[in-house]
Amino acid sequence: MVKSNNSTVTVNPGAVASVTLAPATDTVSSGSSVTFTATAFDASNNPVGGVQLYGFLNGDTTPIVGLTIPPTSTGAGGTAAGQTTFTINFTTAGTQVIDVATDQTNT
Repeated sequence: MVKSNNSTVTVNPGAVASVTLAPATDTVSSGSSVTFTATAFDASNNPVGGVQLYGFLNGDTTPIVGLTIPPTSTGAGGTAAGQTTFTINFTTAGTQVIDVATDQTNT
């Protein structure tokens, strides 16, 4: 029997196609903080690292936070691949909407 040599193929994730944000909902008192986890995925649902994300509050076009997902196979600080965390302190009563986008102007 003749057998070929092995071939190794490394498949890297594609460009960011979606970003999830957790928790999806929360209820806190004014002056309280919430820590969020943003996870970037490619079109095949693979986590994507090495990307810059921006956090926005209430549809504003000026980011309140810049986030970097490390380019490694596992995230920093115990997060999973393609993830980063950030904390927002809420001082205004009412419903607040947080968006995370790859575009610095949230458009």
